[in-house]
Amino acid sequence: MRSIEKRGEWLAAAVALVFVTMAGCADFGTGIPTVGNGGGQNGDTATVSFAADVLPIFAANCGGAFCHNPCGANNGGGLCLQSHATLMQGGVVIPGDSSGSALVQRLEGRLTPRMPYGRAPLADTLIQLVRIWIAEGALDN
Repeated sequence: MRSIEKRGEWLAAAVALVFVTMAGCADFGTGIPTVGNGGGQNGDTATVSFAADVLPIFAANCGGAFCHNPCGANNGGGLCLQSHATLMQGGVVIPGDSSGSALVQRLEGRLTPRMPYGRAPLADTLIQLVRIWIAEGALDN
C-alpha cells in the first residue's frame, strides 16, 4: 500500500512540474504574445515590440472583421490599428505615458466605451504589454 501512495505522490509532482514548465514557456496555441517576443536592440534587452507583441493583440481583438481595421471612414471612430503609423495618427497614444494614453484608458475601462467594444475585456497581461510598449516610448519596432 505504501508503494502505491509513493507512486501517486510522484505522479502528482511530475504532473505539476510539467504544467509549470509548460505555463512558463508556451502560449498553448492562443496566439497571445509574451513580454519580450520582439527582443531589444541587438537582442540585448527585453523590450516590448510593436510588430511582435502589440500588433498581434490588435489584430486578434480589434482589427480584421472588427472595428479598427481595415482603415477607412467607417472604422471605429476613425482609429486604424493596421500599422504603427496609422495608430500614432489616431492621437490615442502618448509615448512614455501609458496611464495618460486614451488607448490604455479605454482598454482598462477608465474611459468609455471600454474597448474592445461589445466584447470581453482584454486579459490584464495583454493590457500590460500595451502599457509597457507605450512606457518604453511607443516605438515602431
